[in-house]
Amino acid sequence: MRKQLDMADYIQRVCAPLDIKTVLAIGVGNKGPVAQHYWENVRKIDRGYLCDIWTIKPAPSVWIPLKMDALKLLEVLKPKSVDILQACGFLEHLTLKDAIKFLFDVAEVLTRKVVFLSCATTCHSHEGITGVDPLYKTKLDKNPYHEYKSIWSHQQLEAWGYKTNIKDILNCRFALNGEIEAWKILVDK
Repeated sequence: MRKQLDMADYIQRVCAPLDIKTVLAIGVGNKGPVAQHYWENVRKIDRGYLCDIWTIKPAPSVWIPLKMDALKLLEVLKPKSVDILQACGFLEHLTLKDAIKFLFDVAEVLTRKVVFLSCATTCHSHEGITGVDPLYKTKLDKNPYHEYKSIWSHQQLEAWGYKTNIKDILNCRFALNGEIEAWKILVDK
């Protein structure tokens, strides 16, 4: 049986050939950064940044917390100051207008090597409850910023130059229903 892949698997695959020393993780909340073990113990990054507007789980000293609106990151970080920016479970909580601004005016400006995204393709709902509830996550964890404001498709992300894991989704190799992984390599390896 083939292993099902998750967000951390894709981050590792995409970044394996790249020299990554700095990571910026967006929307980390109480979960922390995706692939934290990989960054701290396998790749041994020099510096990581954790950004969330609501809460940030305590992390080892390699990570600097940035409790702020991700749309304002250029006020505290310089252009091309991080090797990888990973925004997992983040874009769906922005309006389409703000998400586009984040991708092209913030993420791709801050990042030297790769922008990695994990985006909802549908509003998640409580198991057993039918219907779409954009406030489901807000109600679940009391995070006022967790409202679903947009959903994403592989076609949309690919049109903007991102590669996606759509083939793995169609072949049932991706472990997370209702999500799509996307990445854009900004420099040659």
